[in-house]
Formats: sequence, C-alpha cells, structure tokens
Amino acid sequence: MAIKMKKINSPFRYILTFGKQHKIWLFVSAIFSLFDVVVSMLIPIIYQKLADILSFDNTVEKFYTYLWFVVILLLMSTLNIFLRQLSTSRFTQYTIRNLRNKIAEHIQNLYFPYFNKHHSGDLASRVNDDIELVKNLLIQISNFVYQPLIFICSIIYGLILSPKLLLVTITVLIFAIGLNNIASKPISKFSAKLQKQLGKTISMIQDTVNGIYIVKSFNLEKKLQNSYKLYQEHVYHTEMKIVKRRLYTMILSTSVLMIPMIVINLYGGRLTFIGEMTIGKFTAFLAIITYLSNPVIEVVNLVSNVKLAKGGAERIYEILTYPTEEAYENKDTFEIKNNISVEFKNVSFSYDGQNSTLKDIDFKLFKNKAIASIGASGGGKSTILGLLFGFYKATEGNIKVFGNAINEIDLKALRSQISMVTQNTYIYPTTVAENISYGKRNSRRDEIIHAAKMANAHDFIMELPNGYDTVLGGIGLIYQEDKNSA
Repeated sequence: MAIKMKKINSPFRYILTFGKQHKIWLFVSAIFSLFDVVVSMLIPIIYQKLADILSFDNTVEKFYTYLWFVVILLLMSTLNIFLRQLSTSRFTQYTIRNLRNKIAEHIQNLYFPYFNKHHSGDLASRVNDDIELVKNLLIQISNFVYQPLIFICSIIYGLILSPKLLLVTITVLIFAIGLNNIASKPISKFSAKLQKQLGKTISMIQDTVNGIYIVKSFNLEKKLQNSYKLYQEHVYHTEMKIVKRRLYTMILSTSVLMIPMIVINLYGGRLTFIGEMTIGKFTAFLAIITYLSNPVIEVVNLVSNVKLAKGGAERIYEILTYPTEEAYENKDTFEIKNNISVEFKNVSFSYDGQNSTLKDIDFKLFKNKAIASIGASGGGKSTILGLLFGFYKATEGNIKVFGNAINEIDLKALRSQISMVTQNTYIYPTTVAENISYGKRNSRRDEIIHAAKMANAHDFIMELPNGYDTVLGGIGLIYQEDKNSA
C-alpha cells in the first residue's frame, strides 16, 4: 500500500496549535511587552530633560526629581522583562509538553511500515534534539512583539530629535542586516543535515547496546568503532559549518552595536557643535541607540534560530503527519461468525511494492486446532503474522478472522483475540505485577499471581526484594546479578 505524505506547508504554525489552549500567556506576554516599550521610551525622554536642566536650567530640585523618575522607570523595566519572559516561558513549556505527549501517542499508533523505514535512534533524535531546537525558538517569541515596537517607537522619536542623524544610523543598520542575511542563509540546510547525522549516531549506539552479545561474540567492536568514528567525523564537519556561520553572524551583531555608536558620536557631536542639536537631544539619541541596534541584533539571532529550528520542525511535522493505524480502522465490533479462526484467500504482499514476499497464499486454520508453520528464513512466516495482526495491508486478496475481514474490524479488537510469544521478550521498566498485567487490563492481584504460577514464575518472583512490587530494569536486575555472582 502506498502511503502519501501530507505536504509540509507551515510546520511552525502547526506546532503552535499545541499551545492554543494556553494562548492567554501569549496575550499576557504581549501586554507586558507593551508596558516595557512605554517604560523604555520614557527613559531617553527623561535623559533629555536631565541634560537640558544641567545645560540651561541648573535647578538641583528638578534634576533630582527627574533622576528619581529614571530609577523608578529602570526598576519597572526590569520587572516588566521578568514578567514578560515568565509568561512566554509558561506558554513555551505548555506547548512543548503537549507536543511531546502528542508525539509519544502518535508514535505508538503509527502505521507499521514507518518503523521499517526509520530507526528508533532517529525517532529519539526527533523527540529530543529537534523539539529542543523548536523550544529554543519559542522561548524568544515575545521578542516578535517587543523588538519591532521598540524599534518603531525609536524611529519616531529619532525623527523628532534629528532626522539627519537617524538617517545615517538606519543606513548603517540596514547594511549590517543585509550582510547577516547572506551569512546565515545556509544555517537551515546544515541544521537539518546535522539532525539526520545525529539520528544515525544515536541509532548506532542503540544497535550496539541492544546487540552487545553478538558484537562481542563475533569481535565486531573495532568495526563498529570505526563506523561510529566515521559518523562522528560527519557530525563534526557539519557542526563546524554551523559554528562558523553563527560566529559570522555574532561578529556582525557586535558590529551592529559598535558602528552606530561610533557614527552617532562623530556625526551627532558635529551636529551639536554647529547648533543643529541640543545637548539634551544628543543625550536622548545616545539613549535610544540601543533601542535601534538591539532589535537588529535580535533579528540576527532570531533569523539564525529560525533557520536552525526549521529543520527540526519539519522532521517533527513529518512524524505527526504520517498516517496512523486509526486512519485505516473501522469501528465495527468483533464477532465470531464461524469456526474458521484464520483464512487467507489469494493473498499477495510486497514490502516495496515491486518484489512479492507472498503470492496467492491460500489456507484455513480451524478452531481448536494446533498448527505449525515451518520454513526457511525469509520464507514469509513473519510476514503472515504481520498481516494477521494488521501491521501491514495485503497487496491483493482477503484475510478473515472467524469470518471477519480484518480491514472491516477494529485492529485493537482483532489483536485482543490473539496472543503472541516472541523470541525476544521486552520487559518494561516497572513492577513485576504491572508487567504481567499488561496482558489484561484492570487485572486483580490474585489473577496476576495465578498467571505467574501457571508460568512457573511465582517462586522466583517471591525471592525478589519486593516480590511482585519489585521494579524490573532497576533493583530487580541488580538483585539477579548479585545472586548469580554469589
């Protein structure tokens, strides 16, 4: 069955929907941003008054009055920044929490072929590293409100103070932005490439740990170590490309702050000497220069972070838009319609859509009969089980369970009628009782103990430190190792 992926149009907009219920915090952040803009713009106005008092009025009382205004405004600005960042952080944390929960739920319901195409290490990289990139961008979302507003207000105030000086300053800033855009352009491409490479390295580590018995048995340590080093070389070179690009943008950011200051002091000082500006206006312009340059610096950083997060957002979006099993389920109830427990009729299947793994398979399994499937490796035994569980869809033919076509019944209802014991049993990192009860929801303790006795495991379980309440994967395994070593 061919799977069509949804076209990625706006991964960031989709990710923001996970914070929709908590958008009140964005509104609160925006309000504090407005307050911060007002308070910030009052400060250079007070500086202008202070300089004019020193130059013309020379009244000590007025000077101290305005000085206290400055102190109060600075304290208010600090409080506003704290509350603005706190509100933004709440929205970010809620959004990331909901996003992580959705990804965890979605991964469990993904259509099975996805796991054949993507390694668990790649999934781990997307869930952790890619989300962290998006989180780092969301935490700065309040700057999308504050920085443009403070910049616009500074432009207006700068026009009032000195149009000539403002024009020179803006020219320098525009030049710096242009250079930054050129320098940061490849960051998004390198970021996406880096995340894929990190996914491969994580996958390799997981494979090594999970298959450590085979690795040591066949002396594969050196071979795997060389492969890992090769992956790390790729990661190193990609990371260095990103580091260099970010260093370029950092140098530009520093220049954005330094060059306008030099220009203002030289050109602004000349305008003051020839009488086109008062000392108060010159002082005020020096105060607003940070409001003109900081937004540019923030734009530089935001552009860089957006490009870094873009690759991660697209990889997250790819997971969340991949088809899930629910998309193929019909919610009809499961009924036993006849005594034919399993029926394959003219069933064919191909993993890649070209080479057939199964072709025209026909058989019937009857109720209360024991059947063995024997064949060479790669003969299709596991594929038949995969089709029976609904992990894959038959390319051709029909499969029925007790007279129910499996494409017309709920997969969960179907799987509840089948028990499977695999060669490699996975033990969840929780208590013994919980591990046993996974086979039946809401199991009573006496049912759990009965099941353990039937499996001849009760005596061993009772020897564990906390019996059925022993946590496996932790103290349980440690206890076993200590006991065996003794």
